[in-house]
Amino acid sequence: MTASAALTCELDGRGVNRLSRLRSEGQLVLRPTHAKGFEPWAHSRGEVARVSLSSGTAGPLGGDRLHLDVVIGDGASLVLNEISATLALPGTTGGRSLMSIDVRVGEGATFIWLPEPVIAARGCDHRQETRVRLAGSARFLLREELIAGRHGERPGTLAQRVRATRGGGALYDQELRIGARHTGWDTPAVAGTAGCVGNTLVVDPGSTIGTGTAAPGTRSDVVDGSTALMGIAPDTVQISSVGRDNLAVSRSTSAALEMLGPPWSPDRDGDP
Repeated sequence: MTASAALTCELDGRGVNRLSRLRSEGQLVLRPTHAKGFEPWAHSRGEVARVSLSSGTAGPLGGDRLHLDVVIGDGASLVLNEISATLALPGTTGGRSLMSIDVRVGEGATFIWLPEPVIAARGCDHRQETRVRLAGSARFLLREELIAGRHGERPGTLAQRVRATRGGGALYDQELRIGARHTGWDTPAVAGTAGCVGNTLVVDPGSTIGTGTAAPGTRSDVVDGSTALMGIAPDTVQISSVGRDNLAVSRSTSAALEMLGPPWSPDRDGDP
């Protein structure tokens, strides 16, 4: 299967976030929606546009080619989430499936991206390529999780790469590979015996989240025995976590966001 979907969110002349492009095809189904829970920065803000991505068919299956294009215009604010986890499955021909995602976030715009986990089912061969282009004043959060196989099975082969640039310069480039074709993925240097791996990227221009407050210099916090919060720029942090399952990783990631404080975590002294 070959399918593509596209989404554009723009701020109109009245200051309203408007979905000027919402195109779905095949497996990729985009629909306007409501908040699913706490949303970093956007929580309880009714004027923020919200879209959910759901799957119209099973997969991705081996051989599928899928593409998603997302544009957030200058000053606009969008939350993109998913209805359910993505289950990467083998195809009948043994081919590789590919999901490519292109994201552009304009000046003064905010994009909160909260996908559900990707599950690497036994026998799959899947690759996901994500390219994010941020304007200099764009605010961005991506919170993703990868589950190494369904219950009781060894995972298939899966590779995820996220590349982010800001103002045309490199900001973040990380690739995670798991499965039998990738030697060493189950060693302590990568995932070890963990059943789930999570990575979160937070870009908050004008803040000092990447340096922290305890001491000058680059931030490096151990959240728990399997989770770290690291500054990669003065206003940018990466949260990396491994755990027995996605519930453990989700809890650890939330604890790391708590360390950043509002608006990236609920305000415990007031309304969430």
